[in-house]
Amino acid sequence: MPEIAIAPGEFALYSDACIRAGWRHYSVGGKPQPKRYGPAMGAWIGWLGCPPRTRPTVAGQAYLGQHGNNKAEYVAAIHALQAVLVHARLKQIAVERVVLRVDNEVVAKTLKHEWATTDLTPHRVLAEETKAEMEAAGTKVEIQQVSRTNHEFRRAHTMSQQAWDQVLVKTEWRPPKKPPEPAPAKSSSTSGDELIIFQLP
Repeated sequence: MPEIAIAPGEFALYSDACIRAGWRHYSVGGKPQPKRYGPAMGAWIGWLGCPPRTRPTVAGQAYLGQHGNNKAEYVAAIHALQAVLVHARLKQIAVERVVLRVDNEVVAKTLKHEWATTDLTPHRVLAEETKAEMEAAGTKVEIQQVSRTNHEFRRAHTMSQQAWDQVLVKTEWRPPKKPPEPAPAKSSSTSGDELIIFQLP
């Protein structure tokens, strides 16, 4: 898919997250499925109306807490959108459009209302609230899924990988990388950690 062109007054925004832990297994439909869960680090970087080869307009890294991969990617995307919102308000400038580019298919398709999920509802609601604030200020928000090999996306990816050392600078700040045990299932048929995806009509 070709990238959406960015004009003056528009933001090219990228976000990514990584999990600093091993694999944990869940039962999904009676079959064991691996899933990353543990300390999550996020990063975002964006350019307003200028080529990505220049100094970024916004950029940041954060410790996101204990998450699975999809939830961590969602939180990083929310941080990215809020960074643009804060920048526009502080600078008192009008941003016509923001194109948020992520590599995570679940995040991209739920934000584009192509998929819906059960366990990401709080994250989707917060993202939608942020988008609504931006749109109320006259900013159109578009979501695009890009390849992990995309040059500008790789910058956000590298920043998320480096965040463990650059954000949690003291060893005592760093949580253990061993994932906690999953919570007991609420019923015999589903687990609270399952990701149930359905396509919207």
